[in-house]
Formats: sequence, C-alpha cells, structure tokens
Amino acid sequence: MLKQALGITWRYKYLWFFGLFAVLLGDGGIFNLGVNNFDRVESQGIFWNDFQERISNLSLNFKFNWMDVFGGFDVWGSALLIIILGVGIFLLWLSISSQGALVYGIKQTLKNRGKIFSEALHKGASKFWPIFLLHILLNIVILIVLAIVSLPFAIIFLKTNSLIWQNILIILSFIVLVPLAIILALIVRYAVIYVVNEDVHVAVAIGNAWKLFKKNWIISLETALLLFLLNVMTGLLLVVGLVFFALPFVMLGMIANVLASNTFFWLVVVLAVLCFIVLLFLYGAIWNVFRVSVWVLLFEKIKYGDVYSRVLRWAVGLTGAKKKIEEQKN
Repeated sequence: MLKQALGITWRYKYLWFFGLFAVLLGDGGIFNLGVNNFDRVESQGIFWNDFQERISNLSLNFKFNWMDVFGGFDVWGSALLIIILGVGIFLLWLSISSQGALVYGIKQTLKNRGKIFSEALHKGASKFWPIFLLHILLNIVILIVLAIVSLPFAIIFLKTNSLIWQNILIILSFIVLVPLAIILALIVRYAVIYVVNEDVHVAVAIGNAWKLFKKNWIISLETALLLFLLNVMTGLLLVVGLVFFALPFVMLGMIANVLASNTFFWLVVVLAVLCFIVLLFLYGAIWNVFRVSVWVLLFEKIKYGDVYSRVLRWAVGLTGAKKKIEEQKN
C-alpha cells in the first residue's frame, strides 16, 4: 500500500498543487492533530491562571464611545482590510476544495485516468461546504469535550487556586482529549472520502465513517501511527538535507563579506530564503499527496475487501492460532 501510494505521488505530479494548498487548513495528519490538541491541553494551566487574574482585575465601569469607532476611520486601511479578508476567504476556499480534489484525483488514478486537474478541482469545489462542515464539526466536538472535561476542575481551581487541581486538569484532559481527537480525525478522514468519492450526504458519511472505523479501528490507528513515524523520519531527513543545501549559500555569504558587498550579501540571503521556502512547500505538497493516497487506498481496501492489521497478524503468529486454524481445516 505504501509503495502504491508512493507510485501515485510520483507519477501524478499535478496532485502536488492540491497537496500544497490542502495543507493550508492544517490538514497535516491524524497524529499531528493529536499533538496540536496536546498543546491546547498543555496551555490550559496558563489560560486559567490568566483568566483568574483578569476576573479579579475586572472593572464594571464599561464605557463605549461611538466616536472612538468612527473617528479614526481610514479609507485605505479599510480597503487593505477588505483585500486581506478577500484573500483569506479565497485561500480557505482553495484549501477546502483542494482537499476534495486530492481525494477525488487519487481515486481516479486507481482507474488509470491521466491528468484531470480541472475535473478534480471542480469536484473539490462542489464538495466545499460538506468538507468545511466536517472540519467545523470536528473542532466543535473537540471543544465541547474539552469544556466538559475541564469545567469541574476549572471551577475548583478558580476557587482554591491550587496547583494540584491544575495538574489534575491537564493530565485528565490529555488522557481524554488527545486520543479522542485522533479518533475523531480518523472518522472525519473517512467521512471526507465518503462525501467526495461516494457522493453521500454529510450525515450519512459520518454514520458510514463511524461504522467503517469501528470495524477497522486497529488498522486505522496502526496506519495513522505509521504515517506519523514516517513524517518524523522524512522531516529529520529534510532538516539534514537543508543543512547541506545551506552550505553553498554560507560560502557565498562569506565571499560577500570578504568583498564587503552589501548588495551581493543580501542577494544571497534573499535567494537562500526563497530556495528554502520552495523546498519546504515542495516537501509539504509531496508528503500530503502521499499521506492522502495511503488513506484513500486503505479506505478502498477495508470497504471493498478484508485487510488485516499487522498487529493482529503478529498476535496470531505468537499465539499459534493460525497454525491451529490450518490444522482444523485439514
């Protein structure tokens, strides 16, 4: 499956475009979402300390003056704000549409269809709202669970100001939130594939995704862990590669320093930064195409066939159950 995903990634390079912009929404991986929520959990202690200080220093004398709002009205500043909002909305649309286009494009490669950039983008754009809704629901559920878990301990912490309760809050939130975030992300991953490739409603997609995950939860978690480890390994290789890639620019910078040429020096700096940005974007695009390819291939295998987890196969091998089954057949 990994070899096939790598072949798709390398052969159909037009998918790199979708892979790049799909990352803009933070679609970086299942375990990455768990790590991000760990950061959210870890920052809770700081948040409640700050919240308590704000409550204690809160003043009830609110003053609101409409002249403060309209008195400093700036036409050019407002125009710039509108342009920034417009670009942000366009990037959001392109990111969500690219996720759908990537899933659809990978599915079409299994049918040996060639470059279908426009068709894939149109398909992704048509699934913008369902995919966007799935991401919104994912974050809402995570926030609700975080609030439910945190509320009792947060109330106690605000009343007692005890670091013990703060630590209990962080540990319990970590135990509950991070695994739940990973599971929900897996369900959303399958739901997106259902929405794009199976053309079903969001509610139906979520139900089917839950059933598919419940039936194949071991291999789903196993695949997510494998991709996480591969991401770490390739990330380390990227860092090492960037270090070697930076050596020529360092030498050019030293030459510019010897020549006392500021223009040449800054030209080298700008060129190096641009090259690094291009390499990082290229890595992100390629990795995202590979990662989504793995999930689409896994979806096709577990939905239309039987795929057994390596963990289960190892367990069967260790217990000797496989041998017993073969003996019973004979």
